[in-house]
Amino acid sequence: MEQKNIRIFIKEELARIQLQKSKELLDLANQEYEKAQSFGKDELNFRKNKFEETINNKKITSNKKTLIMKKIILLILVFLIGYGAYHFFFKDNKTVKDIEYSLTTTPISDILDDPRGYQGKSVSVSGRVVSSFNLGIKYYLLNDGTGEIYVMPTGAVPKENETVKATGIFKQKLKIGHRQISVIEETQ
Repeated sequence: MEQKNIRIFIKEELARIQLQKSKELLDLANQEYEKAQSFGKDELNFRKNKFEETINNKKITSNKKTLIMKKIILLILVFLIGYGAYHFFFKDNKTVKDIEYSLTTTPISDILDDPRGYQGKSVSVSGRVVSSFNLGIKYYLLNDGTGEIYVMPTGAVPKENETVKATGIFKQKLKIGHRQISVIEETQ
């Protein structure tokens, strides 16, 4: 019986040792599991921070791109406005003088279309000298792009192709049917 008791004792002791080892292994497994979870949380936080940093960098990059695009659009608009203004004001090789005169004068076509309304009144016209004559009687033919009219100057006759402004009294000298001869007798 004693042998039997020894065997039981040995079996119990082995079972206890195995149980002890199992508990140690279980504790070790739990520690590794907690480390893995902790590492997972750290890794998760690290990845989350990296993701947020990437998003913020993309936002900054996106903001920079947006700012650059706005500048490009602004430059294009300035160019188009300048280009349009250039062609509006300087078409047909107009000079600054031409533009200034056109803003402060009456179009010749307005005068010729309503000669009664302008008869005997002071008018200012501007344009390019088409032809001129100076033999006792001085005159030149002025064209502003809308029409032509004769001007009798008080001073020297301007050269052909010169841009001039004339101010004087409008007079319709002769009208036959649709043809008329009108002049501006300069006063300045």
